[in-house]
This record gives sequence, structure tokens and C-alpha cells, in this order.
Amino acid sequence: MTEDIPAPQLDVLFVEDSEDDALLLRRQLEHAGYRVNLERVDTHDALVDALGRKHWDVVFSDFSMPQFDGVQALEIVREHDRDLPFIVVSGTIGEERAVQLMKLGAQDYVIKGNAQRLVPAIERELREAKLRREHRLAQEHIRHLAYYDALTHLPNRHRLIEDLHHQLGRGAPMALLIVNLVNLSEINSTLGYSKGDELIREAGSRLQQLTAHNGDLYHLHRKEFAIVLTTDDRAQIEKTAKDALKALAAHFPIAGLRIHVGARIGIVSTATPAAEAHTLLQQADLATKLAKHEGQNYAWYEPERDPSSPERLALLADLHDALGTDQLYLVFQPKVRCDTGAITGCEALLRWRHPEHGLIAPEVFVRMAERSGFIDDLTTHVLTRTLDQIHAWRRRGLVVPVAINLSVRNLLNPQLMSDILSADLVDKDGKRQIEIEITETALMLDPDKAMTGLRSLYESGTRIYVDDFGTGFSSLGYLKKLPIHAIKIDKSFVLDLNHNADSDTIVRSTIGLAHNLGLRVVAEGVENRDIWQRLIAYKCDEGQGYYFATPLSAENLAGHFTAGKPLGDALVKGNR
Repeated sequence: MTEDIPAPQLDVLFVEDSEDDALLLRRQLEHAGYRVNLERVDTHDALVDALGRKHWDVVFSDFSMPQFDGVQALEIVREHDRDLPFIVVSGTIGEERAVQLMKLGAQDYVIKGNAQRLVPAIERELREAKLRREHRLAQEHIRHLAYYDALTHLPNRHRLIEDLHHQLGRGAPMALLIVNLVNLSEINSTLGYSKGDELIREAGSRLQQLTAHNGDLYHLHRKEFAIVLTTDDRAQIEKTAKDALKALAAHFPIAGLRIHVGARIGIVSTATPAAEAHTLLQQADLATKLAKHEGQNYAWYEPERDPSSPERLALLADLHDALGTDQLYLVFQPKVRCDTGAITGCEALLRWRHPEHGLIAPEVFVRMAERSGFIDDLTTHVLTRTLDQIHAWRRRGLVVPVAINLSVRNLLNPQLMSDILSADLVDKDGKRQIEIEITETALMLDPDKAMTGLRSLYESGTRIYVDDFGTGFSSLGYLKKLPIHAIKIDKSFVLDLNHNADSDTIVRSTIGLAHNLGLRVVAEGVENRDIWQRLIAYKCDEGQGYYFATPLSAENLAGHFTAGKPLGDALVKGNR
């Protein structure tokens, strides 16, 4: 006894205005062995509704109807499902119209009532529809593998490049942020790569929540994500960067532990022209390296600091040409005693007025000179101009100590060191008038190399200040081992002195500890009376900032000395 095989189910949507024709089609299909579920529609809205309600195996359509036609029906079906078989069943169109429908995407054309032709057409189209769907799904899977990261399922670098290319082609404002996770390699080596993967997925999830309504997120490789924003507004971009850092700063619960993972972010926007997507990506990547080099959480791309930037090369050539001209000139910012308001000396600051671009920011051209090896020439120029000015002031009876800024590279230059040491300008107490400032960050990058040069200067009686103290990674105990005389507390702490308890604690304790170690203290960034009063209370030795004076020309500074009136005089009297 043979077991009956159930008839195959066929869900049919028939675009037809005749109920009789629909009944005829049903009978032909049932006669062919199908269990038929057929629905007839004859308007645009009814067709859209039916397609949205369920999945259909095949759509049949008449060509000519009072309110509708086969071409319109075909367009709606293809918009809904490009693989769904669409067969025209009509007795009113000729061969030319049939060919037109086939070109538009119909699978076949059958004359009404031709059951012999209808059934093979259905069987063939059901098979081909299945193959089309399988082929499309396979292609979508391949595309997903090509354009999405397997670990986080986020769009990958290839997708980012395509999207950047598209955005640049549109000329729309845009920003790219590269987010680098820090300490991931240590987690991999300690807990294993599977736990590292878990952390990466969680980091991606946090960033995805951040960018859900504000940008697109990509996973470029294990520790690197990218965020694309459709804006070049600097404040909005920086807010996103800070939000991302905050999201990643919270501990990650991994393997029963609370894991901390830091991040660094490099930023570039279309406000900085980029020729193509790869260039934009390189620029953002360089910015992450700058952030790491400077110990910052995030950094912007700057063409002047890009070794491969044509603008930087042109500006560097202009800087070479400017040497020895009046484009480069010195200004002097006074240092003031906290207890009397008297000027104790000043810091020589180099300025560059470019004939086309106007004033170039010192942090731009100084860093550019450091990267190119031109810093020795620039520092020699500053030293020469400073010595000339000291001589000019001495001829007027003014003895003004002047500090110049050095890099570690300068300390290793024997000719420059010889020029500094041979300058025999001293005041009436025998103190050398040339003083030296070197940043804490530069010092900590290579303290061993710096030591020999610092010791030579120290032994010659040259006063040495560690600039921007608090921004590097040293401690006061470590600085005690260095041959220095004073520290300059970075202005980022001083500016916040009256509004931030942490800054207040740092400034107060730094002053006390430095004094215990025999070091003098200068506070940078004294911008108002309240800060000045607080520094007096903490017994800070000297201050420097716009409350006293902006950087002055040599003539203006000499005028202050000649007048003999202390800077901040009214304030000092008010505290007596």
C-alpha cells in the first residue's frame, strides 16, 4: 500500500478584475495538483496591502484592467520583492507588449486559458525563484564578510573607505574620529584573547549607543574604531570625542574583574581639505599618534605637523627664509614676585608674522622645527636676539634676567651649549642673566640625554626652570635628582584654581613640596586678581600671566622697569 503524498501548497496573488478569470486560474492550478490559496486584487492599494500581509509564492497579473494595469503591478511587486515570480496572464496584449513586460522584470507571459503552458511556467519559475533567493543570500553573506567585522558585526575599514569616498564626493561637511583602545595587549596577554574579544565587543556596544543618533560607527581592527559625523562644527565634534572617552572610561566587567581601558582619539574634519578617503584616514591616524606623543586624550590633525603635508613643507621652507628677517621677532613676558609685585625677569617668546598668513601660532612652527631638525637654528636665532637685547638694556642701565626655551635636542648641541655658557652677562650679584626653561614633557621623554647638558648649565650658574609642570609624568621627588632651580606650574591648573578643588589641592601641595625640596615656584596663567590673591596665600614665589601683562615688546618692558612701579601693585597693597 502506497502512502499518499500531500499536494504542494501554492499561495497565489492574482492581479485581476474578473472573478471568473480568477476562478478559472484556481481550477487550472488545482487540476495540476496544487492546493491553492488564491487572493484576487484589482487596485494599487489592495496589491500593496496584500504584499505587506504575507509571503506569496507567485504573482499572476492581467495586463489591462479598468483601474490598474500590469506595468504598474509589476513595479509594485519588484519594489516589494525582486525575487518573487511575476507571470502575466492575459489575452489582450501582443508580442511587443509581452517583450516590454519581460524587459521590465516579468518572468513569463501566458495566454489566458492555456493550462498546458501555465503549469510548466509556474514550476520553472518557482525553481528559479528559489535559486535567485539562494544566490542573493549568498552574495549578501559574502558582502557582509567583506564589509563587516566578524567580531563586532560593525562596518569595517572597507566599508568606511567607501562611505568616506561617497561623503567626500557629495561635498558634505564631515568629521572622522579614530578611537584607539589603550592597554588591550596587556589584557590579551594576562586574561587571554577570548576575554580581549569580550572587551572589544563591549567597547563597540558602548560606542554604538553613543553614535545611535549622532554618526556612524566602524570597527577597523582589534583595538581601533572609527566614528563618522556629518558635521565640521569643532565644538560638536569635541563633545562627541569627550563623550566617547567617558563611555570607555567606565570599568569593564571581564572575568569577574573590573578592567579599565583607556582610549586616545585622533580627529580630522573636512574643514581640513583631504584629496580622498585614504588621505582622511591617514590624517586621523596621525592625529592619534600626536595625542599619544603629547600624553593627551585626543588631538586634531594639523597639516603643519604632518611630515607628508605639502602645506607643512611649504611653511617649513618659509620658516627657513624668515630666519634673519624681521618676520621673526621676540616679545617678553614678565615674571613677577608674589610678595612685592616687582618684576624679577622675563621669558623671551619667539613670534612669526608670515607675509601671507599673518601670525603663525608658536606651537605650530616650533613643533615643525623640532620635527624637521631646524630647532637648533631657531634656538640659536632666539639666543642671539636675546643676548643683543640684554646688551641694549644694559646700555640703558637695566639689568633684566631673560629665560629662553630649550628642547632636549638643543641640550645635545655642543655649539649651542657653548654659546650659552660663554655668555658672560651677570647682574650685580653675579647671577647670570640668561636663564633656561625646558618643558617637563620634553624632559621626561629622554631624561638621561638631558642630564649632561642640564648639569653643565647648572654648574655654570645658569638658572634652570622646568616648564609646564604637572602635564608630564614626573614627580617632585624625581625632579630633585635633576640639576634644576625652579618649576613653573602649568597654567591649566592655575586657571582653575578658584573653581576646582582638585586644581587647588595640586597647586597648594606642589608649592609646599617644591619649597621643601629647595626649589622655587612660578605659577603660569595668572589671569585675574582672585588667582593672584590665592597664590600669595600659598606663598608662591613668582607669577606670570595676563593679569600682569601680555607678552611685551622690548621697549614696553623697559618702560615698566624705568617707571619702577610693580605690576599688581594695587593688589599687593590691598593684601598688606
